[in-house]
Amino acid sequence: NGSIIPVVTSVIKNITVNVLAVAPSLPPSGIITQWLTDTTLQVLWLPPPVEAISSQILGYKLNWARTGSDLLQAARIAVSFDTLFYNITGLNNKLSYDIIVWAYSKGGDGPFIMTSQVPSSVTEPPTNPTPSTTIATTNPVTMTTMTPSTLPPAAVIDIHSCIIGTIPSEGSVILEVSSSRYIDHFNIDYVCTEANVNHRIQINSPMEEIPVTLTGLLPGCTYTVTASAIDNNGNTVSATSCDLETNDDHVLIDFEIDWRNTNDLSISWELPSFLEQHGNVIIEGNIEGTWVTIEDGEHVFSDLDPYEAHTVEVRLRVGDLIIYTENFIIPAQPRPSVTPSPVPEITEETSMIVGESWLTYGVGISVLLLTILLAILLILILKHIQAKRRETDKVTDHRNVMFERQNSKTSSIKKPYVTNTVNNTYTYT
Repeated sequence: NGSIIPVVTSVIKNITVNVLAVAPSLPPSGIITQWLTDTTLQVLWLPPPVEAISSQILGYKLNWARTGSDLLQAARIAVSFDTLFYNITGLNNKLSYDIIVWAYSKGGDGPFIMTSQVPSSVTEPPTNPTPSTTIATTNPVTMTTMTPSTLPPAAVIDIHSCIIGTIPSEGSVILEVSSSRYIDHFNIDYVCTEANVNHRIQINSPMEEIPVTLTGLLPGCTYTVTASAIDNNGNTVSATSCDLETNDDHVLIDFEIDWRNTNDLSISWELPSFLEQHGNVIIEGNIEGTWVTIEDGEHVFSDLDPYEAHTVEVRLRVGDLIIYTENFIIPAQPRPSVTPSPVPEITEETSMIVGESWLTYGVGISVLLLTILLAILLILILKHIQAKRRETDKVTDHRNVMFERQNSKTSSIKKPYVTNTVNNTYTYT
């Protein structure tokens, strides 16, 4: 009806809010120090109060110096946010040191807390350490006194799970670590006493839950699995153990047995990979009641009678633990039979074939003999012709000599005469 209807247009914009990172406003809540050895000083602290943390703490920084020296807030070392202790090495417990610790975030460094460690000859952590209450900061701080009950407890570990894995030669354990105080690393040992086998896995990263895979487990063995927490001095701080029993049927080996010749029986095999890593697996074979050690993946039993059945027993042994046995029955080979050759039956067809064969052979032999006779006859004819020629030459030579003598008496004139009618050669005298 002509009235104007207002239209409201909504404009939606993406707004990016940049939150300014802020450094911690308060220092760590408490700090104590204690000599672990003559040259190692341990520093422990607690995080800043929650209300002092506006941005996520990335970690903690430390610095230290001899008492009386200038000590600036310049980090010598930095540790992660979940680490609340540090062991300073290379010091002298007969000297005094000042130590400062502060938290830092993306917003920068927070204020530090400071303590002093006086000379001491104590080499073990004190039973009731007295925390320092000295704080160096420009902001007013409410100091929380740290008592031994609020300190991180000593390392305590427990095995949460101890089972055989999906692969029969593997097992797994899960360690639960309630604290990593004083801890340098963890050792997991799994030992099979019967096989005299001891494996060790070292883990250098302390976590609250540590899954560990145990490989190369032998069948039919009860393993004792021991987890130990080791401090910086190599001492065992905490340890726990469990038993892990493996099945005795997960070894499969392909054996090949065959007669190499008339009297030698060959046996060969290939070990699974998890057994090859042990290096002390002994393979033994028994035939005719005698056990022998088999090496190099093959063995030959010699001087056997192949016409008699034999039983071959094979076993694998690691230490005193037999992990695999198998028996093979080698059947006797049939003796060769000597029987007379059957006389072929003579039939009409056989007679025809034999007759045709003899006829073919007879013609061939006749042709051969005829050829030989013709060759002999030819040789004789050639010899006869050569003999006649030699006789003719002798007669001709004789006549020429006589004719020469006669001519030499009647005339001294040199006249040609034929001395050889065959070659028409003329000689002058």
